[in-house]
Amino acid sequence: MTERIKLWREDYPHFVTDPVAMVERLTPLKPLIGGEELQLWKDLAAEGEVDTLFERVMVAHYDPCYARSDRRSLPGLPTNPPLELSDLSAAALDAVAAKLASEAN
Repeated sequence: MTERIKLWREDYPHFVTDPVAMVERLTPLKPLIGGEELQLWKDLAAEGEVDTLFERVMVAHYDPCYARSDRRSLPGLPTNPPLELSDLSAAALDAVAAKLASEAN
């Protein structure tokens, strides 16, 4: 999670400086995430707790959304254990991809 948050900080610097704007853009997700979760995001944004906000958005929305999409779009996809990555640098991702490709052959 630490690496994912770091990546979001790099990809979304405007939300790091203005987390309230981020939550405003995500407000239409309320039917999916619920009012309590949205209020938590608003509180975290108001307090400037950007890392915790990013984590909550990933855990409460992004990860479940991708899991639902995978189940719907790829019903025959085998269930594999999560792939834990401690580093999201290009070199580390290349190494993991090479390892996975060699295991698939």
